[in-house]
Amino acid sequence: MRRDSVFVNLSTFAQRSGVDFFLRQGQQYIRFYRKAGQSLRAEVIVNGGTPQPLQGETSQRYVDWQTPPTALGMHQVVFRWNDYDNWHEYPIDLFVVPPAVRRFESSEYSTYSGGGLPGTIIDRSEMLLWTSGTDAYTQQDRPLLVVEGIDADNKNSAATYLALGSNTAGGLPAHFPLSIENGADVSILDFADGGIDMVHNARVVQGAIRYGRDRRSRPTVGLGVVGVSMGGVVARYALAEMEGLGEAHGAAHFVSLDAPQRGAVIDGRLQQDIKALKEGDDDLIVPRALSSTAGMQLLPNAAFDDSSPSLHQRFYAQLRALNGGVGYPTQTDNIGVSFGAVAAPATFGQVWLRLDVPQLPNVDRMIYGLSAATP
Repeated sequence: MRRDSVFVNLSTFAQRSGVDFFLRQGQQYIRFYRKAGQSLRAEVIVNGGTPQPLQGETSQRYVDWQTPPTALGMHQVVFRWNDYDNWHEYPIDLFVVPPAVRRFESSEYSTYSGGGLPGTIIDRSEMLLWTSGTDAYTQQDRPLLVVEGIDADNKNSAATYLALGSNTAGGLPAHFPLSIENGADVSILDFADGGIDMVHNARVVQGAIRYGRDRRSRPTVGLGVVGVSMGGVVARYALAEMEGLGEAHGAAHFVSLDAPQRGAVIDGRLQQDIKALKEGDDDLIVPRALSSTAGMQLLPNAAFDDSSPSLHQRFYAQLRALNGGVGYPTQTDNIGVSFGAVAAPATFGQVWLRLDVPQLPNVDRMIYGLSAATP
């Protein structure tokens, strides 16, 4: 979802159903490709219309959709492609979001290629800015930084989060559009690798914070920092470390949005079953979130982590030691939001995924039980 186009690998795309695409208005094209097989023949059907043949190079194994929809909102798309004279159909929900005012890249903790020239950068963390104005330099009077959650497979983009935050389900207002309409300058940070060591990505967040801090048109207005899921833990680390080192971050509010501040919970027996299946079948695809460094740091019972002390124990000990042992920023108004109950249910051990936050110290306000149907 980066840059000016979207690339889709059919070898992985074909294994999924109900695929969502997130496209910034004005991006040039979507390219569908595969590494092996015949030259592609494909077409798309948009919102029940007539099929549109897609063009590509006959000597190459890709086709380009040069004219995807530009109207904002969701479009129902059927992608059809021919494989050895057999046609396959895949439904796609395509979300078109407004174009960003400006795009920024971070050179900190980029991902590098394993081959070729040493140190060749293959990707950088990206931050997109949406404002109510058009000038990204003079309109940043109410900066709001949103930090993405765990994305070990690197499927999400800043446009993904903008679209999800523009949802009006349950009659609720669309958060990001409402914020922008009311003058907020929303920057959404998308990590180059959403599954690497969270300490590394915390340093990327610090770079984004410095960028917003140094470019405020009203220096007396503090930044808002919102961390979604893992992003809340990473943002907490970034802010607390800056304070502990005596650096003024300029943030006034820190929002931990359904973030596992004490660790994530995925049933240990389920993890062990997945690991056993993987060990018996090398071709089995396991969600990288389970075996990624960030995933193992978040999980207190990570099945794929054999180290002692565990990555989870080491990371959270390091996190709690920040800022003189407080473990949180203290120069911000800290707000915790949890999409669950205050206490764990009696069947807590059977819950396979639970990312909500129990009552935490050093949090000024805690909001529980939010859902799409809650007014």
